[in-house]
Amino acid sequence: MKNKKLFTFHFFFGIAIHLLACAPPKNSLVAVAYDYEIQQAKRLIDLNRNVEAMDDLNMLIQLDSRNKDALFLRGLAYQKLNQFEAAVADYKKVVEIVPSMEKAHYNLAMIYTYKLNQPSYALKHFDEFLTTSPNSEAAFEVAKIMSYLDSAESKGDLFLQAQIFVQAAQIKTSLKDREEILNEGVKKLPESPILYFVLAELYAIKANKNQNLYEKALHHYRVALEKRPTCAPCHLGLGKLLIARKQHGKASIHLRKAQLFDPHSKIN
Repeated sequence: MKNKKLFTFHFFFGIAIHLLACAPPKNSLVAVAYDYEIQQAKRLIDLNRNVEAMDDLNMLIQLDSRNKDALFLRGLAYQKLNQFEAAVADYKKVVEIVPSMEKAHYNLAMIYTYKLNQPSYALKHFDEFLTTSPNSEAAFEVAKIMSYLDSAESKGDLFLQAQIFVQAAQIKTSLKDREEILNEGVKKLPESPILYFVLAELYAIKANKNQNLYEKALHHYRVALEKRPTCAPCHLGLGKLLIARKQHGKASIHLRKAQLFDPHSKIN
């Protein structure tokens, strides 16, 4: 059966390559045969015949090393065979080629969470999944997993130390004095998202009238979210900042994330 399949594969490609010179690439038999083999590989994986699927996918990838469908399917076959490092390598190639391919981000995040125990990478790819598919049926479940992975950051000495600087800044009346205290905190606690968030909120107050403050607010919200991607107030603040600058598409993603991570977020 396997030999017959290999014969079919080479038969299709032999004809396609022979006629490639006289056929437009988008209509060529190469593309037709390639798509046929992709669909065959999908069916094999659905039947849990993953080793057979990988044999075909390896040949397809030799012909086109940047084909996202072939790479994704081989990653899926590796994943089902519990070869997680190999699956990660293929999925990472997929998102390099197509950064918005949400299925690859989701699978990467699940492997990093449950198989490789690398929560920081899991959070990154879950966040990319939500950015690409904020209204997916899986979005709420993803947000719950992310909140669990990210929860440690809100506890312990780092949080308490950051609060000291926040409280010291709150009693000051001038923007400059508050900024100085918070920046001092950032120097001493560079991994704390709270200080970046409070600075972003401080700059955002007058960001509509001052381009420099807008850029600072934007930067500090983004840094806070790099350090804590489940920060609902950060997403909410950034979303409102972007709305004020008419960037409604990007804003809607952050406002949706604010709702996912905190259903009680007041969007309006």
